[in-house]
Amino acid sequence: MKHDLFSSPLHVFDVPCHAALKVALIEDIRQWREEDPEGIDRGRPDGGTWESHHTAQHRPAFAPLAGAIEAVAEEAAPPGKRLAIGSMWANVARERGFRVPHYHAGGLWAGVYYLALGDPPVPTTFLDPRGGAPHALVYNHTDSFELPAREGELLLFPVWLLHYVRPRKFAGERVTVSLKLSLAA
Repeated sequence: MKHDLFSSPLHVFDVPCHAALKVALIEDIRQWREEDPEGIDRGRPDGGTWESHHTAQHRPAFAPLAGAIEAVAEEAAPPGKRLAIGSMWANVARERGFRVPHYHAGGLWAGVYYLALGDPPVPTTFLDPRGGAPHALVYNHTDSFELPAREGELLLFPVWLLHYVRPRKFAGERVTVSLKLSLAA
């Protein structure tokens, strides 16, 4: 008998209203960047990626996206519970922009919504959370998982799961919306 223990769930959803959301959100994020060109400075290298303050869920343009995310997130909620967005923010990466490996403290689930992707799309890479687990290299042949990015897709994963975006050459901007979900009150 074999039991697979301590797996890390990764939910992938298509946001049904992506086409309608994209134009309004891109415009709102553009205005937000003009109003706050510095965004959040975390003091870490990021290749020039702009990160908004973590209040996007309170901006009117983000309300339809927040509702869509909370609706599909029911699949990730514990039985009989609901999830609610605790914080949400926008990220805009230009060519060679990246994110160092990080996790999201607080909440149950972290998420990334691919609003607009450069060409070619830059994937998100997830790291095996079982530090020092040599068996992963034997059985899975890797200690990371790179998921191709698709516009309109929402990823939900445990807040403690390390992930990052490699610096890559691409044309245009990679615009994502990150978030944290907690149990609804």
